[in-house]
Amino acid sequence: MADDIELGGRLPLLTPEQLSTEQKSLYDELKQTTLSWAAKSGFQAEAADGSLLGPFNSQLYSPEVAAGQNAYLKAEREHTSLSPQIREVVILTTGAVWKAAYELYAHRAVAAQLGISETDINALSVGDPPMGLGPEAIMAHRFVHAVVKQHSLPDTLFQEALSVFGFRALIDMLHLAGLYMTVSAMLNAFAVPTPE
Repeated sequence: MADDIELGGRLPLLTPEQLSTEQKSLYDELKQTTLSWAAKSGFQAEAADGSLLGPFNSQLYSPEVAAGQNAYLKAEREHTSLSPQIREVVILTTGAVWKAAYELYAHRAVAAQLGISETDINALSVGDPPMGLGPEAIMAHRFVHAVVKQHSLPDTLFQEALSVFGFRALIDMLHLAGLYMTVSAMLNAFAVPTPE
């Protein structure tokens, strides 16, 4: 494991003792929700001194905005029309385009917990389609990859994706990709490494 000092990248890790009242409130919420989910999913989101890793440390620097972002993510997770596997296809596809190391590290673990094969996880992590997950997953990857990488969508691909998923699922994919583009931008701007 990397030295805790380096785990924040360009953004110093905040220890629990350094936090303001607003930051402490967010920290406590993240500990109860996100960090317990991370532990169950098999990735490290906390340093030995209680500092938060990955995108969670950056959230503490702007706790009011982060609270809104977390509410958005919670709404997406609870009301999405996407299956858990398709959600991970979207997230890994987005992370691969951005080459966001911590996002890929964390969501490789989440995908494995969902039963996605190592072959498909490896493919998604380098920007390739998940050939073993079936046509819906391949289409989700193609749709999201085009939007995230090319910032546009050819009409033929849009029509193909629409015929497979319908409008609601396409909108849900774009909400999710947008959330993780924000996460990836934060991770890359601050050069946040993985703990392994």
